[in-house]
Amino acid sequence: MTIRRRKFGTGHAYYVDEVKVPGVTTIIGDTTPKNLTDWSARCAADFAIDNWDELLAMRPSERHKALHYAYRHDRDSAGRRGTEVHRIAERLVAFEEVAKPEALAGHIDSYVRFLDTMNPEPVAVELVVVNRTLRYCGTADLVCDLGEVTAEEVIPPCRWLLDLKTSRSGIWPETALQLTGYSRAESYLDPETGEERPLDSLKIDRCGAVHITADGWELRPVDTGEQVWEHFQRLRWLYDQQDQMRAWIGPAVAVPLPV
Repeated sequence: MTIRRRKFGTGHAYYVDEVKVPGVTTIIGDTTPKNLTDWSARCAADFAIDNWDELLAMRPSERHKALHYAYRHDRDSAGRRGTEVHRIAERLVAFEEVAKPEALAGHIDSYVRFLDTMNPEPVAVELVVVNRTLRYCGTADLVCDLGEVTAEEVIPPCRWLLDLKTSRSGIWPETALQLTGYSRAESYLDPETGEERPLDSLKIDRCGAVHITADGWELRPVDTGEQVWEHFQRLRWLYDQQDQMRAWIGPAVAVPLPV
C-alpha cells in the first residue's frame, strides 16, 4: 500500500494505492460557495485605474477582455506569493539561510518575527497525511511544540498543527475545515523514511492558523471539534456526488426536421 504526492507545475495530486484521491483543499474549494462578486469587481476597478493609459490604447474587445480577466492576475499573484512564502518558511523553520526576494521581504520578516516570538520547536514540516476511510489526502504546513499561548483563554504549552496563510483577507472559516481534515487523518508519511505511520502517534493537541502579512503576523486557534468534523465529512460526500449530478440533465430531445 502506497501514498504518493505528485507535483505538476505549481500544483500537486495525491494517489493512494495508485488511485487518485482528492486533497483536503480541493474538497473544500469545490464544495463550499464563495462570495467573490465584490472581490472580482474590485479587481477590475483597480486594474482599470492602474492601467488606464494602456487600456485606452487597446481595441474595445481587447479592453473588455483585459478587464474581464483582471481577477486572474490578482488571484495568480496571490497564489505565487503564498507558494513562495511557504517554501521559504519551510527552510526558515529548519534554521536554514535563505535569500530574501524584495517582493516578499515584508512577509519573510513577519514570519521571522513569528519564529523569534513563539520559538516553535518543529516536529514535522510539509507533512503528507491520509484518511483511507474517507479517501482523501493533504499536506499540513507545520507540526510543532509551542509554549504558553494567550488568546481568549490561556493555552498551556502543547503540540500544534499549524497552517500558514498569506491572503490579504485574513483567516476564513474554511481554514478550520482544512485543519480538521488534516488532524482527522488516519496516518502520515514519515518525511525521513517514507513509511506510513499513525497520525495519533504525533500527539497533536491543538490546531491553528498563522496569518503572515507584509506588516506582521497573527496566530489564530481554530475549532476542529465534532461539529466541524461532521461538516467536513458532508463536504467529502458532496464532492463525490458532483459527477453523479451531471447525469441529472438528460440528452437533448431530437426534433424531427420539417419535410
